Amino acid sequence: MTEGTATKYYLLVMEKIKSSTYTSSLMSVRDKEAIIIRRHRYDSEKESIDVHSECWTLAYADLPANAVFYYQANKWVELKGRVLIYLAPFSIVKWKVKQKKLKWVYLISQNNIDITKMISSKVIRDFDEKVIPLLKSSKNLLAFIQNQSGDNISYAGQNNVITELKNKIDKRYTLAENIKDLINKKHNYSYISREFKKYYGLSPVKYRNNLRLMQVSYELMFKKSTILEVSQKNGINDAKFFYNQFRSLLGTNPSSFVIRKK
Repeated sequence: MTEGTATKYYLLVMEKIKSSTYTSSLMSVRDKEAIIIRRHRYDSEKESIDVHSECWTLAYADLPANAVFYYQANKWVELKGRVLIYLAPFSIVKWKVKQKKLKWVYLISQNNIDITKMISSKVIRDFDEKVIPLLKSSKNLLAFIQNQSGDNISYAGQNNVITELKNKIDKRYTLAENIKDLINKKHNYSYISREFKKYYGLSPVKYRNNLRLMQVSYELMFKKSTILEVSQKNGINDAKFFYNQFRSLLGTNPSSFVIRKK
């Protein structure tokens, strides 16, 4: 890999993030990047909509049959066997999980964002498994992802007005502004909001809120700023609202994501 041994890795003081439904074991953390083993545990079948902010993810799993599905083109598509899942910045994915216990290996990175925005989110089913031990950020790894065929896994806008609104939110999600002001005055906001939720599964306001919370969780791992500084930087100024929403979305407190390094 191009970034090789010169990259500085840190000894972790806090090695796990725990919630009611998962445990994330942090294998390594460096500037703008983390490698994580995540173990999910569910009491029953679960459906969820995942929002990814200004960060990209490469996930690996060896999945049993009838365990994990994603929603695409008005139907559920099964994931089975050894798969790589690449999720681009600002992607939205709807999941159905039937297996009570699952294990994933994640690379989460904020490096090379301009490159990753040009690579569509996808499931890679046939790949050279030699790449698995090398889940480290590099242009070589991104080139590998880009050159693999795969099924698109993220929602893509079908309505130009809705797509335009999502793109504006993606670019301006940290700003304190009314989403209604992002829509051309000739369009009815209530109608656009309903159509946005109908297609993406969540309202424009909820989408922006989840973008902010996910970005806060990433930056708490990668940066030395305080929780208050990171939340305000990402457009959340109400502390009580922030803590309640963060726990609701991520299942634990923001302090769990503050990784102290030696």
